[in-house]
Amino acid sequence: SRWPRVGWELVAAPAIESIVYGLGYQGIGYVKMASGQPLAYARFFMMITITPMILLDINKLASVRLLGLNMNSMQLGANVL
Repeated sequence: SRWPRVGWELVAAPAIESIVYGLGYQGIGYVKMASGQPLAYARFFMMITITPMILLDINKLASVRLLGLNMNSMQLGANVL
């Protein structure tokens, strides 16, 4: 076919972002804390899901090794922490 093949990450990341921004626009993606300040829980969900996707794309571009260890895998592990 004439369309380029892309990974699921290139479709999932914008879809998740558009859902989160839509929730924020409607005022649904927030919880009021005891102090009265809003907490945007939907943004945390977006960061937790999209950041590993971006790092996986970077991992596909280059393989960085230091002392025999794959630094890209270590970077993904550090992101979870």
